[in-house]
Amino acid sequence: MTSNRLWIDDNGTVVCDDHAGTYLRSAFEANSEAIQHRTPLGTWCAYYTHLIGGANLVCEVCTPWDSPNHPYNQKVGA
Repeated sequence: MTSNRLWIDDNGTVVCDDHAGTYLRSAFEANSEAIQHRTPLGTWCAYYTHLIGGANLVCEVCTPWDSPNHPYNQKVGA
């Protein structure tokens, strides 16, 4: 299932549903309508890229920071 939902924690970590850890995955499977979940590792808030925009916000596992495909590594105006 493809999702436009990303999760951002207190420290700024960004993950998609597929790369969420066990605590977060258990939390959103138990309450899929919630936009915020508190886990033992922190508080996670949902971010819907198709509603708010989000070209610069990507899952850190799908597209690592050092990847040439990461939005922050793209050349502007090229």
